[in-house]
Amino acid sequence: MHFKVYAPATLPNADTTVIVTQEAHVQEGNVTGVGWAHFVFFGVMFAIIVNEAFFSKNPPPGELWATAAIVIALLIVGNHMVLGIVKQMAGLVEYQGDPLRSVIGWSTVLGGAAAAIAICIARTVYHLW
Repeated sequence: MHFKVYAPATLPNADTTVIVTQEAHVQEGNVTGVGWAHFVFFGVMFAIIVNEAFFSKNPPPGELWATAAIVIALLIVGNHMVLGIVKQMAGLVEYQGDPLRSVIGWSTVLGGAAAAIAICIARTVYHLW
């Protein structure tokens, strides 16, 4: 998702010139506390959905669908879509990003939503795994 942000800041001898603007995740080629929190947040979210989807024994359907809804909401927030909406509505010139025009961002949100819904259908309707 943020490959151009995290990779140059975390890989040894990486070219930090790919970071065009300073932003909350990286400042002067270093991952900030916000960046690490974002990274950990997505890791925890991924672990929760994988555990719920594949390793829970007979989870209640409501729990699966609630988890899917939370994951979709977190994908929307985590990919800065809400911030993009606020930027458009309030005219935030301070925020340089444009997440609502991000093909990668929307692909992540829609792909994650489709996967979460497919897992719920597979587990609740077809009783797979």
